[in-house]
Amino acid sequence: MPNVKQRMEAARKVYETYWDCYTKGELETFASTLDETYEMIGTSESEICHTKADGIKFVKGQIAEIVGKVELRNRKIDVVPVDQLMLVNEHSDIYVLADTIWRYYSKIRISTLLRETEGSWKVVQQHGSLPDIRVQEGETMAIEKISRENLELRDAVRRRTIELELQYRELETEAALERIRAQVTAMQESSELLDIVVTMRTEFVQLGHEAHYFWYMRWLPEKYEKAMTSGDGTRIGMIMSLPRHIHGDVKLVADWEKGHEPVLVFAMDEETAVDYVHKMITLGDFEQVDPQAPTLDDIRHIGGLTFVMARTTHGEIGFSLPGVVPNPPKDAVDALVRFAGVFDLAFKRFEDLKAAEKDIIEIKAARQKAEEALTELKATQEQLVQQEKLASLGQLTAGIAHEIQNPLNFVNNFSEVNRELIAELREELENGNLEEVKTIARDLEQNEEKISHHGKRADAIVKGMLQHSRTSSGQKEPTNINTLADEYLRLSYHGLRAKDKSFNADYKTDFDPNLPMVEIIPQDIGRVLLNLINNAFYACAERGRGETPMGSKTSSGLDDYKPTVTVTTKNLGDKIEIRVKDNGNGITEEIKNKIFQPFFTTKPTGQGTGLGLSMSYDIVTKGHGGEIKVGSAEEEGTEFIIYLPTRESG
Repeated sequence: MPNVKQRMEAARKVYETYWDCYTKGELETFASTLDETYEMIGTSESEICHTKADGIKFVKGQIAEIVGKVELRNRKIDVVPVDQLMLVNEHSDIYVLADTIWRYYSKIRISTLLRETEGSWKVVQQHGSLPDIRVQEGETMAIEKISRENLELRDAVRRRTIELELQYRELETEAALERIRAQVTAMQESSELLDIVVTMRTEFVQLGHEAHYFWYMRWLPEKYEKAMTSGDGTRIGMIMSLPRHIHGDVKLVADWEKGHEPVLVFAMDEETAVDYVHKMITLGDFEQVDPQAPTLDDIRHIGGLTFVMARTTHGEIGFSLPGVVPNPPKDAVDALVRFAGVFDLAFKRFEDLKAAEKDIIEIKAARQKAEEALTELKATQEQLVQQEKLASLGQLTAGIAHEIQNPLNFVNNFSEVNRELIAELREELENGNLEEVKTIARDLEQNEEKISHHGKRADAIVKGMLQHSRTSSGQKEPTNINTLADEYLRLSYHGLRAKDKSFNADYKTDFDPNLPMVEIIPQDIGRVLLNLINNAFYACAERGRGETPMGSKTSSGLDDYKPTVTVTTKNLGDKIEIRVKDNGNGITEEIKNKIFQPFFTTKPTGQGTGLGLSMSYDIVTKGHGGEIKVGSAEEEGTEFIIYLPTRESG
């Protein structure tokens, strides 16, 4: 005896046959699945049957509406045993064939009872429902209405498709315009306007519009300036100037140029086109000629020309069509008008670049003049720097002459004494007086030591002068700042004394004995010290003469005035300090703010280049990584302070 599962499978198989025969119109097989007590309840009164015969009759009446036009899809079938019956519940989708296309119609819910009779399962009762308000009395499916609605839907789809195509067309056009705008924005030179013309023709054609030659023309009072693409649109073919009367003689074109209409279609027959092109060739002033341009015979062959032109703020843009085309496509004309608007942006950019290029030319010319002036200024500055160096060297030489005189006097004096001692030595040797000979020999030895000492002193002075006078090697070397400052203090003083016999001043030093050796360029720092010390002595001399830094006279406090210059050094650990102080007139705050500016000087004309302190500032700060400061009080004096990093910190 079959088990429950087998019985459920057998019932389901009959159920599936029932619906398969129903939708295919196979009445005989369909009838074999029905119980004699078959009942059906559908979605309308016409879908009610109480006997097997009624059921067969109903299905027979539905064949024309159902067969080949209805399918059950996405079926979900559950079989449940109920006492001796089987309950089949189904949820599925109904698809109907409308206009050769299977379309979803509705969902359906079906409940069916089957009973086993004489070894086979039969459908006892079936109830189906679907939410279709379109079903009329006597219909199972509203196929005719579906077809009608499908036609309406197809018409709506067609209208929507047209709308979408128009929208897509608009998007394509706007994208083309945006690409042109982007190229306009990227323009770097005015000549790139011609590239914009080529791009416009390319974009215009890619939108599906026909265009042979594409151009822009600028309307000027006396002429037209025109640039036109080649026939294939890949480059600019011709650039020309045309006289204004070439259009003035054509009333249609002349009236359009004077008016405000955005577009003109100038359709020329064969004779008119040949005449127009002939005038353009004979009257035009061509900067560039396209060797592939059509001949007059070519124009005759195509039966004329049509120009479609759109107005811009500066003139026009346009394209040509072969033959006589009095009514070119409206979408092409509309697109040209929009392209004209974008070309206005390009032309504005062109004018801006033209102005900028003119400015650049003027700037380059001005820069050339400035560079020439700068070269001349540098040459003058170099001369002034050399004058400054020579001036300091001259003053240094005078000081050295005085400084070297002392050791030379010692050398000469002791040499003379030694000559006398040698004569005495010979005399005592002849007398055999050895003790006296030894005494004289000791005196000679002491004198020779003094001669050697003062000779070395003279040698050091000469070497210092040579070192100061030669060009700096730029190499830093360990230097005793105390020794360097002392030498230049003395050389400065004696140099000024040699130059001005009336000059007199006191100088003092306060050198830190613990000052470390410092890595400097001796010639450069020597120039700085010499400059500061010279200025200090000059300030003292100026006050001694009763003069102010700007040349005016003063008489305050001259009776007991003692001009003094003081040079001090101090070890600050990571740096050393050098101070050069005078008790001259001092300087005002205004002058102090300008003191390190090149060519600024408080000395009378011809007595200073104004470069000494500027050079000193650069040597200390840029050349040695140090600092230089100035402090001053009027009628009290001025003090310059130099800070140089020590060898240990560098």
